[in-house]
Amino acid sequence: MRFLALCLALVTVPALAQSQPKPAAKKPPVQKVDFNDPDLINGTLQGPDGEVVVGKPRPVFESFKLVRDNFNDKLMASVDEM
Repeated sequence: MRFLALCLALVTVPALAQSQPKPAAKKPPVQKVDFNDPDLINGTLQGPDGEVVVGKPRPVFESFKLVRDNFNDKLMASVDEM
């Protein structure tokens, strides 16, 4: 009898929890800003306080990969294998 009551309680508890309505999420109001009218914007143009620092250019290193100019020896070896 206790087992039956326990099973009945386990089945009904999730059903009761799902029956509560969820509160609706409120959307924030949409704010529209018009930048086409220059009279609405007041202020001064500001720039950076410092100066631009120009450093040395990065060094250019030679490639570690050696590209062969002549493949004749490999070509002749492959012909000999045929």
